[in-house]
Amino acid sequence: MSIHLLARTEIVLADLSAGNGAVQAAFVAVDQTNGMRIANAGKYRNVLIVVRNTNGTARVATLAAGRSTLPNPQASALSVAATTGEGYLFPESDKHEQADESVYLDFAASFAGTVAAFILPDFH
Repeated sequence: MSIHLLARTEIVLADLSAGNGAVQAAFVAVDQTNGMRIANAGKYRNVLIVVRNTNGTARVATLAAGRSTLPNPQASALSVAATTGEGYLFPESDKHEQADESVYLDFAASFAGTVAAFILPDFH
């Protein structure tokens, strides 16, 4: 489980689920020092996190392991290409969900860029 002493920066979910039309996501600057938090991400089946890297070299973004009471808590790391790289993460409730249904996102040293999160439609 990821532990931070300072408050994580919040990422607001943009709802693209059925009936909401096209929603402009608010990409926010990566908080490499404190990490980031997506509140209530565990309530939704289909969440997409988009990470953009503006650093001159590839950098790693990590979905932190969830609470220890989950069936399969584990972190998921993604290497995002340099300069104009864009990567995609899909949190899983049995791996990444924290006790309050949020998801934590951590970044490697010198990671610079932006991040946004989306609720995707639930197609049956």
